[in-house]
Amino acid sequence: MSQQPTWAVIESTFQSVIATASGLSALWAYMNVNAPTYQYVRLSLSPLTTVGIDFVDERDVPDWVALTVYAAGDRVTNDTNKTYRCTTGGTSAAAGGPTGTGASIVDGTVTWAYVSEAAGVALTVVGVREVSLQMECFTGPAPGSVAPAAGLVEALGSTARAVLDEVVTRLRLPTARDALAAVGVTPFDPGPVNWIPDIVSIGFRGRASCDVRCRMPARALAEYVNWIASVAGTATIEGMPGGGSVAVPIGSA
Repeated sequence: MSQQPTWAVIESTFQSVIATASGLSALWAYMNVNAPTYQYVRLSLSPLTTVGIDFVDERDVPDWVALTVYAAGDRVTNDTNKTYRCTTGGTSAAAGGPTGTGASIVDGTVTWAYVSEAAGVALTVVGVREVSLQMECFTGPAPGSVAPAAGLVEALGSTARAVLDEVVTRLRLPTARDALAAVGVTPFDPGPVNWIPDIVSIGFRGRASCDVRCRMPARALAEYVNWIASVAGTATIEGMPGGGSVAVPIGSA
């Protein structure tokens, strides 16, 4: 059963497409890395907006099959009705399949992660989302330049504004659109490229920004229905009369 692309796959594709289109490193703003040197594009995504109405796609999780190609995100049942999620795609082994409850179960060239016992039905939220891909390009002065004017041609022979103009143009080409379409993303309605030195006095570096609206599938919010025998635990309730809190047992379901 093929699942909707995960955010990790979608974000990786965005990063690859923008890096190719700009000829520069493309980094997500929230990446836990050291600040790069100049000549790079910083990416971020706006909050998602629902387009139309969502619906729920309900499917049985299929049994594991030998010598079968699986992709990351696929789910199967095996080993006395346990459910596994594919974390690294490949071809399954000739016999056996995933067993146990590990997080990195090798099966041929496939790697599986155990999900749960008897999770036989998958409920997936299906729909369309709109989001803005927010791009900021940072470039620095050409080597040897001293306090260059904002409009000076920068390193790599191009200004930050020209780089993003090129990116917007390349996003209309089949190579970029096909790569994004493969993960369900359709870019449309690119906004203007804003030349930041025109807004804020920044003479020592180039900086430009541009937003491109995109549509994509809803994130695969998979909920797996288990055969629940019982639920037990405690819940802490705050704000009791006279202050303080109390631990209350919760019974079986």
